[in-house]
Amino acid sequence: MKLYADHQARRAAQLMADLGALVIITVSIWLALDLYDLVSKLRAPGVELVEAGGSLRELSASAAAQAGRLPLVGDELAAALGRGSAVADRLVDAGNKQMSAVDSTALWLSLLLVLVPVSLLLVSWLPLRMRFIRQATAARRLTRLGEAHVDLLALRGLANLPLHTLAKPGVDLVGAWRSGDREATELLARAELRRLGLRLEKGTSER
Repeated sequence: MKLYADHQARRAAQLMADLGALVIITVSIWLALDLYDLVSKLRAPGVELVEAGGSLRELSASAAAQAGRLPLVGDELAAALGRGSAVADRLVDAGNKQMSAVDSTALWLSLLLVLVPVSLLLVSWLPLRMRFIRQATAARRLTRLGEAHVDLLALRGLANLPLHTLAKPGVDLVGAWRSGDREATELLARAELRRLGLRLEKGTSER
């Protein structure tokens, strides 16, 4: 598999692009984790509500139990104090809802912070890299299979040449390729490889 170009300038550009993509992904994940921790701190009021509700529930239950032992008014007083458990339950429920909302918000904001830059990379940087790897790997394989396959590269190079180059007076690259001119064929193959950022390996044309 051919990952990078042979030509130094293009290889450097590819390496910088890959490094930039890696930095963007790393920074996005780091910021997302930091944002998650920051938003999660908003759970504190919800935690306090749950703790307060739990304490109130225990206090109400204990007070109702004690009041139930009193003569005459014990049952009524215990029932009145027992209503505190309902208030406690509402406090706990409110606290749990707030914590759940904060957790959900923290999660989605963090995911969004990662998904946006990664999605942009998936539609810009990654397709270009995969296209280069696919084409460069295939081109390199052709150069190693012998002259007939180098001819295919030459044909590809001929198809990709600008029209003004093909129309130059005194230049008949099409005719040279058709006649099997090895010099012209190698020239066209080199032009195609150069377009991909590759070089024709030494000894290829002799195979």
